[in-house]
Order: sequence, then structure tokens, then C-alpha cells
Amino acid sequence: MLRTLREWLTLGLIVLLPFHALLVTVGTKLVLGPGHAPLSMIAGWKEGVLGVILIIAFVEIIHNFVSRSREHVLPAAGKVDLIDALILALVAVSLALLLTGHPSVAAHYILGFKYDFIPLITFLILRRVPWSDEFRNRVPFLLLITGCIVALYGIVTFILPMSFFVSLGYSDAHSLYLANGPLAAFQQIGASAVRRIQSTFSGPNQLGLWLLIPWAIAMIAVIRTRCTDYRYLISVLLIAAALLLTFSRAAWIGAFIIFIAALGQLPPKTFMKIIVPLIAAGALGLVMATQQAGPSVFLRLGSDRGHLERPLQAIMMMRDFPLGTGLGTAGPATNRTHDAC
Repeated sequence: MLRTLREWLTLGLIVLLPFHALLVTVGTKLVLGPGHAPLSMIAGWKEGVLGVILIIAFVEIIHNFVSRSREHVLPAAGKVDLIDALILALVAVSLALLLTGHPSVAAHYILGFKYDFIPLITFLILRRVPWSDEFRNRVPFLLLITGCIVALYGIVTFILPMSFFVSLGYSDAHSLYLANGPLAAFQQIGASAVRRIQSTFSGPNQLGLWLLIPWAIAMIAVIRTRCTDYRYLISVLLIAAALLLTFSRAAWIGAFIIFIAALGQLPPKTFMKIIVPLIAAGALGLVMATQQAGPSVFLRLGSDRGHLERPLQAIMMMRDFPLGTGLGTAGPATNRTHDAC
């Protein structure tokens, strides 16, 4: 009974999480009106659901411990492997940095813990409870369906007017993040008018990276069915179009690697017959797209400079702070403490 409830709640969380930014934006406007930052009470729904899932998992783990202890057998949940040890070691290091007065402060640490360690600790706990075969079979199917819905909505938003987004509660300024304001509906590439879709997410890069999950599922399904199931082919085309319109080069690279890995399941001779023409066609298509859309779409001076400078700066910082600067001093946790960007 408890496992069934936990699995259904987890499935619901998996399906609803991609719509989080959209739901919170619309919900905030309905409650507070336009022009407000996402309402914390609404934005915390996912933590609430996750909390219930973890409580159920704790009850199951304790019950398993009690029943196994009577048999004098160490349950699987009590065994610590390398993955567990690494997660616990990272938490210990973060606490040590906080207590020794590193640049991280308590308020920043809490935000950093939310983004960095809650997912890891959740994984550590949930891998200690059993999951049914029915659950394992449903997850890829639901992720693929959700991916197609998110991709289709994102493609449609590529041509929708700004008034549509404002009516949902988004900001009327694109490409701008304000800690105390509503989300921007989309970004534009540099000074151009080329729109980068973000669909139901809070940004195009987040959308692109998440779409890699249903993209991988769809690609594997297409290869295994030998392109005979049109539903998977449609899924691939939808997700590929959405990935393209994010103009996230990191997502493009990830999608290409997944594509090659999926083709790797084919026999070696078939793989070579397919991959060589595809690489040639892809290179030719990239050159033509660059000429038609403009080099700035693919080669962005400001972004490219940052991709070169930031790793060098990171290396210097790693030299000065081998254990890091503490939780909450980098990444999404700093959004609330930095200027608009």
C-alpha cells in the first residue's frame, strides 16, 4: 500500500515538474496579479510532494530494518556503497567550510543546500526502497509523452506575440532575469530578434537540457523498432525541433552524442553506412544554416568569450580554494543575491 502510494506520487512529480515554471507563473498572477515574482507558497508545491514521498520512504525503511533485525540480517538499506559515501563526504565538506568561516554564510548555505544536496540526499534515500517493474515501465513512457507536450508547446511559443505571455503572468521584457519580478517569457540571441524558446521552463538552457531525457528515450525506441513505429518517429521530430529552437549549443552537443550512442546499437557495418553520410549531411547543413540565419546565431562573441574566460577563472579559483568557496556562492543559489541579468 505504502509503496503504491509512493510510486504514484513519484510519477505525478515526474510528470508535473517540467511544468513548474509555467504553473507557478500563472498561479502567481491569479493570486497576486501581474508584475510579481513567483509566489513562494505556490513554488513550494514540489518540495511538499517530495517531502511526503520521503516520509513514506522513511516509514518503509524503518519497517524493513525492524523486520530484518528480528531475523538478524542486515537489510540492503543499511549497506553503504561508494555512491553513498561520496554524497555523505560532500555534505561533510560543505559543513566544514561553513563552520570554518569560509566565504559562504548561513543564509547562502541554505539556498545552496536546496539546489545541490536535496536532490542527492533524495537519491540516497529513495535508492533504499523497492520500485515495482510496473513503475519502471511507466517512467520512460510518461517522460516521452511529457517531452512531446513540452516540445510542442515550445514550438508554438516561437511565433506567439508578447501579449500572450504577459497574459499568463510573464514579464514584458525578454532576456532579463529579475530576482523580485516575474520570469521573462523567452530570450533573444544578442542584439538579434531571433527568439530562444523556453516552453514551460524558466530558460532555454534548462529546457534544452531536460529535453535530452525524452530525446534519449525516443531515439532508443526508434532504433529498437527499426523506424517502424511512427509514434516514436513523430516524437523524435517534435523534440528535435524544440531542441533546435532553444539555440542551446550545449543541448545540441548532448543531443548529438545521444544520437551517436543510439546508433551504436546497430551492427557495425550498418552503423558505418549510416553515420558517415549523416556526418557529411550534418556538416553541410550547419554551413548552410550559418549562412542563412547569420553567423551570430551560432557564433556569439559575448557567450563564446565567456565560455573561454570562465573555465580559466574557475581554475584560478580552484587553486585558491581547493575545497570550494562554500554552498550558495555560485550557481542558481546566487540568483537572489545578484543584480539583474
